[in-house]
Amino acid sequence: MASYKIDLNPAGIEKMMQSPGVVRVCRRQAMDIRARAGGKGFVVGRRWLTSRFQHGQRYAISVRTGTRAARIAEATDKVLSRAVR
Repeated sequence: MASYKIDLNPAGIEKMMQSPGVVRVCRRQAMDIRARAGGKGFVVGRRWLTSRFQHGQRYAISVRTGTRAARIAEATDKVLSRAVR
């Protein structure tokens, strides 16, 4: 079996992880998670840049409970936790 060596460019990877395309993918996945959790009462948060010390800076987007009913659904049935596959 042949062996291969792959040299990664850390600056290039960081730039890719901050690109508009990656942000769109993250947002779309967050919206899908929200829909699987039940939609109403769950909120897709704004995007933010993670700390540079966490394997390089990259965008992140969160899905969280936004209403009391959503918090109860998560606490009792884990609907948001199950929506994250």
